[in-house]
Amino acid sequence: MALLIKFGYVGTCFTGFQKGNGENSVEDSILGILRRQKISDDMRSAARTDRNVSATGNVFMTGTEMPPEKVMKILNAHSRNLYFFAYSSVYDNFNPRHCKTKRYVYMLKDPISSFASTVKKFEGVHDYSAYCRKDARSTLRSISSIECEAVGGLLKVSIEGQSFVWEQIRSIIGFCNSPMMKDHFTDPFKDPPERRIVAPPEPLILSDISYDEVNFITMPFPSKSRYLKEQIDSHTLMARIDEQMVQAFAS
Repeated sequence: MALLIKFGYVGTCFTGFQKGNGENSVEDSILGILRRQKISDDMRSAARTDRNVSATGNVFMTGTEMPPEKVMKILNAHSRNLYFFAYSSVYDNFNPRHCKTKRYVYMLKDPISSFASTVKKFEGVHDYSAYCRKDARSTLRSISSIECEAVGGLLKVSIEGQSFVWEQIRSIIGFCNSPMMKDHFTDPFKDPPERRIVAPPEPLILSDISYDEVNFITMPFPSKSRYLKEQIDSHTLMARIDEQMVQAFAS
């Protein structure tokens, strides 16, 4: 058996997400704890966020014989700027990337008037090659829903889909909030821009990842959640994200 573990982090406190990305990546930080505490030698992440992007509901998988409650306590006791708050037991052949949906939230300051109507055009199955940083993966992706809500003087943009490619969400946000683009593109896929405008990473949060037939058991750690909320405040993310986005840290 293996463990799926839900966790959050303050993206600006790390040198990136993927292991080997600088001296203090999210994956390297977690792997270091797993190995030093003899919990496991491996981990598989469900999503790799861009540098400076935060999360309140990312997931990783690790194989271990240690009781899950003990694993959770050790991870929280030996980490900074990371919060591990839920787990589920799964079979060893489970693939954490094969999720039902991922939900991201972007807190946008001073959106242009056409933003909400423009961003809805990105729902559905499309080739996002003009709206991502290309790698070896297919740029054909599906966004199941995009919702906009005014929250505390900001626009909360919630985007859901099963998978996303590199800088896809930030490129969509940058395009839809660009004044020079708004009057020239009735169909952003038939008439794409010549260059991408990538929105800043700090207001983007990986809010949650859900799976079919996986039930997570929550283990709150109040002192850790308060500490992380203070870290978010100190890194000025709270100027751009609302209180709802840190409720996972404060439960």
